[in-house]
Amino acid sequence: MQNEEIIKLQKDLEEALELIDAIRTGAIDALAVNNSDGPQIFTLKGADLSYRMLVEKMNEGALILNKEGLILYSNYSVSNFLGIPLKSLIGTSLLSLIEPEGLPKFRHFLESSWNSQSRGEFMMRNQEEIYVPFYFSMSMIEMENEPALGVIITNLSTKNEIRAIRNKVAEQNNIIAKKDLQIHKDKEIKEEAKRLATVLEGLPQMAWTATADGSVNYYNQRWYDYTGTTPEQTLDWGWKNIIHPNFLDLNVQAWLDTIKSGETFEMETLFKRTSDGMYRWHLVRARPIRNENVEIVLWVGTCTDMHDQKETLEQLAKATAQLRVYNKDLTAKNEELIKTNTDLDNFLYLASHDLKAPISNIEGLLNAFFGDIKVDAEYQPMVEMMFTSVNRFKKTILDLTEISKVHKDDQHALELLDLNEIYNEVCADIKDLIVRKRPTINVNFNAPSIRYYRKILRSTIYNLLSNAIKYSDRNRAPKINISTGKIDGSDYLKVQDNGLGLTKDNLQKIFKMFNRIHTNEEGSGIGLYIVKRMIENVGGRIEVESEPGKGSVFIVYLN
Repeated sequence: MQNEEIIKLQKDLEEALELIDAIRTGAIDALAVNNSDGPQIFTLKGADLSYRMLVEKMNEGALILNKEGLILYSNYSVSNFLGIPLKSLIGTSLLSLIEPEGLPKFRHFLESSWNSQSRGEFMMRNQEEIYVPFYFSMSMIEMENEPALGVIITNLSTKNEIRAIRNKVAEQNNIIAKKDLQIHKDKEIKEEAKRLATVLEGLPQMAWTATADGSVNYYNQRWYDYTGTTPEQTLDWGWKNIIHPNFLDLNVQAWLDTIKSGETFEMETLFKRTSDGMYRWHLVRARPIRNENVEIVLWVGTCTDMHDQKETLEQLAKATAQLRVYNKDLTAKNEELIKTNTDLDNFLYLASHDLKAPISNIEGLLNAFFGDIKVDAEYQPMVEMMFTSVNRFKKTILDLTEISKVHKDDQHALELLDLNEIYNEVCADIKDLIVRKRPTINVNFNAPSIRYYRKILRSTIYNLLSNAIKYSDRNRAPKINISTGKIDGSDYLKVQDNGLGLTKDNLQKIFKMFNRIHTNEEGSGIGLYIVKRMIENVGGRIEVESEPGKGSVFIVYLN
């Protein structure tokens, strides 16, 4: 009796050692997790290892989550997608990998998955701290301890190739041989197919299996829901009726080639949806399952809906192509504009240069003719009109010369300028105008000095200040505010008045050459044109706001 007890104890010890060794080598998976209910042990029994091995080899990512979103299980595909070691993923909260902006939506998505199958696209962080788009499919599955979430993840940024499992066939078949050594080969395949069907039914994607010759012998329920068919209609090669006619021959030939080569299968095609008759793009992937003799005994495939992503990529490609056309047209128009501006610069220079001598001769002849002659009173206005016309002509030539200089002179030196000094110089130049109009000028320079181009800054202050005084409203005393400051690190000059103001239609006209809106004062209509051209030549810009009867505000962004 004692010997029998010793033998029994030895047998129990051997079984315990075998169990420990199975856990250590991976024949039985075990994971201890602390959750809201305290520590729990989650296991995958050795009897379920065959379809666990299938999940391990899928090119899609596979996860199992508990109620808190903790990763209880992950296959290697998820580790490869993110570049994160598998041991670092197990026990990690999936929420910590989701893009922060999409986290509220993902929490809702995760919660709803416990009640119904859910699909959605979210961004997940990889090892390089880059967020990559993934397509999530979730549904509840039953585990030994408690319900869990089964998650399938498809990488949308790249088409991950389906990896062959040849290097793992020997290990897989050895495990199967240890479990079912006494089971006949045909019976083993049938039992394996049943287990596989259980796994595939839990997937949120369309999934299927096919025999070694390529005939489909199983679809999960997702297939029948999508296609609206029965097993009698689509098993074997009946799937050909679901594919778009334009792709049928191509798909059939690709599948035949894959069956012959034994390589993994991957192809994009259009499947007809029964709910609306619409053909939608799917990514079809399949891989072979081999026995210990490296013979294909089964094909396992999935069909992932990628219609929305593909349409988005196509729209993006069209937009990019259209943008290239627009850029090409814009470049041509820009080159044409540059040529036109060059021709205009040359014309202005030649006109201002060639007209100086003739007008000077006319002025000299008039002075010589009328210098010693006493003109009758009735002809005196005509003589004055001739001299006035000559003077206007001379002023126009000077204006053309200034414009030509602005167009050609792009050489300016930065200097540390005293703003009050330049302001006082401008006031001295327009002293007669200030005496005549008697404006109130408030000066508020944010800093006493600024680093800028002297000629451009002086011309800008001169034109804006003189215009503000010149075009004041006769019904009220002119009041002008001139100030400087910074906006987003950029220096600006602002001149505000209470003058006549401008309508919206006239706001852009004031910057055109020889264009005058108000004619109550003399002027050539080139001052603001010159200011705008000089400011833009050095990378600045000028803006104006105005309202008739209330005044105008000019803001010059210097850099």
